[in-house]
Amino acid sequence: SNQPKESNLNTSFVSSITIKDDNLIILNTSGEIYSIDINTRRINWIHNTFSQEVSNNTLLFFPQPLVSDDNYLFYSSNKEFRVFDKKIGSSLSKISINIALKPIVSNETVFLITNNNLVVCYNFLEKKIIWSENPLKNLKDKYGKISNILLIKDELNIFTSDGYLTKLSKKGEIISIEKKSKS
Repeated sequence: SNQPKESNLNTSFVSSITIKDDNLIILNTSGEIYSIDINTRRINWIHNTFSQEVSNNTLLFFPQPLVSDDNYLFYSSNKEFRVFDKKIGSSLSKISINIALKPIVSNETVFLITNNNLVVCYNFLEKKIIWSENPLKNLKDKYGKISNILLIKDELNIFTSDGYLTKLSKKGEIISIEKKSKS
């Protein structure tokens, strides 16, 4: 038959929107990122991030919310992490990595959490991984999955689904691991 194959997009993701310097940036469920000038209502650029990898006629797309600073836009998903120039939309850096949480950006460094509890420190300007560490690997108790990460006073505060708080320096050194009560 000459009819196109139908594909289902499996995702709980709705969309991600960020506004900065009169630019509206939208990531939609089709994997397209739009940069729109709010004043002129014109599209600055469009970038399709979605890989057309099809398995059993189903497209898998699990992005994290967009993150941006003054010059860069950070996109991450279950397949990759990318950095875009916000003004012109060009892709500046890309690594294949399975990201589980929204990235944390500190200057030219990005902290990424993978689905297997690996914390990755990536310098996106130099396009290189500085360090990677599983801060939970030596715990004897059940620690769960990393559920949140915050950068507080130059320390990465990593929270798990089973109530652990692990603090890492920006160099990847473990400062402390504490079991917190789950509330």
